[in-house]
Amino acid sequence: MEELLGKALEEIYEKEFEKYKVTKPHFFSFRHRRKMRKLFKQLENKSKQSKRSVTESDKERDDTFSE
Repeated sequence: MEELLGKALEEIYEKEFEKYKVTKPHFFSFRHRRKMRKLFKQLENKSKQSKRSVTESDKERDDTFSE
């Protein structure tokens, strides 16, 4: 009984969403890709800077505790 219901729902689902199937993958514009590259570079630089500041502050703490 459950198998029959599952198959019926599967067929209904396939028929209903058949018209929404995407045949070609989406291609982002050059403008969009350029903006995203710029954004990711900014994020990468910020993360590098934050890592540097954390390691520098750790070094300062180590120096104060070693005395």
